[in-house]
Amino acid sequence: SRFTSKSIFQTHPNAMLRCLFFFYLLISLQSSITGQSTLYDEAYIALESMLEGKTESSFSEAVFITENVYLNGELSKLEYDQIIKSLVSLTNGIQKNSTLEYPHKDKKKVEKYSALFTLMTDTQTVIVERDTFYHFPYTYNFDDVFGDRLWQNMFVSKLIDTGKGNCHSLPYLYKILADEIGVGAHLALAPNHVYIKHRCEKAGWYNTELTSASFPIDAWLMASGYIHLDAIRNGIYMKALSEKESIAMCVIDLAMGYERKYPEQDGSFVLQCCDLALKHFPNYINALLLQAETKQGQVKQLMKQYQVDQPEALFRLLPDAEVIWKEMESIYFSIHQLGYRQMPKQMYVDWLVSLKEEREKYENRKVTSFQSK
Repeated sequence: SRFTSKSIFQTHPNAMLRCLFFFYLLISLQSSITGQSTLYDEAYIALESMLEGKTESSFSEAVFITENVYLNGELSKLEYDQIIKSLVSLTNGIQKNSTLEYPHKDKKKVEKYSALFTLMTDTQTVIVERDTFYHFPYTYNFDDVFGDRLWQNMFVSKLIDTGKGNCHSLPYLYKILADEIGVGAHLALAPNHVYIKHRCEKAGWYNTELTSASFPIDAWLMASGYIHLDAIRNGIYMKALSEKESIAMCVIDLAMGYERKYPEQDGSFVLQCCDLALKHFPNYINALLLQAETKQGQVKQLMKQYQVDQPEALFRLLPDAEVIWKEMESIYFSIHQLGYRQMPKQMYVDWLVSLKEEREKYENRKVTSFQSK
């Protein structure tokens, strides 16, 4: 090229520092790609294809992909499908042998919802020829609520293996099974929480809570004081999510698993996942938070690299780092404007316990009145 490095640096005083900055990012990116499992590239492409309409959308498949890649491809798709199929058969058997007092034209659909809720929350006896088997209810695991100790404690596959889950794996499994029996289910969000929303003729929209086997009214979700009205208006909480929005959640699960697996990564893959998720679920609060935190982490990495204690000192050396910082600040500002308020983890756990202990106070009696007998 006729443009030598000398002429560029003479024309633009900060050009050398800018080149060094982008060279550092390039080296970091290359290192990340080298360390990154090819499975993560394949998983991203598979989820992107679902969201872009290139392949058929399947929440069950999306969940399997995100869990399998974290477990280094060790999950058996055949076994996973067989277990889901057996749970579907058991749900259909519960429906067939139950009586639902519900005099409305959507009775068949509500019967399936009721049977699935029963499967998830009550012991079932299965007799095959002379042998008797029991399917026990799935219970809440308070030992590692957020997967801080083991990320796989958030997984549906872990729930299936142990019978214990949390507000991530329980509603995920419920939705997978609801999709398989042909009625579908809507995931919905609250602070630190995922639950199920349904709609029927008798009760309208109602909530199904798998962590406590109950049907809480909306007032319970708002009672903690951490759901701002703006958060409801902007659709970050208490909204029945679409299929694409649910799969977008799996994209962020993929990114968070990647972050756990490669703590020294440069953030590029995580941000790629955030961009994809937000394209199809623009106000997904977990994606926005992860995006902002990742950009903050990038600046901290550079501060460590250049041995400075304050971001301002880094900006004097690398003006482009300030761009990342300002992007982070802009995202946090948008998050606040959307109505997000952080809920302390211990307060969340106390919130769940209060639901179980005070369920009579928050139960939706319109729904409990037509559960299977």
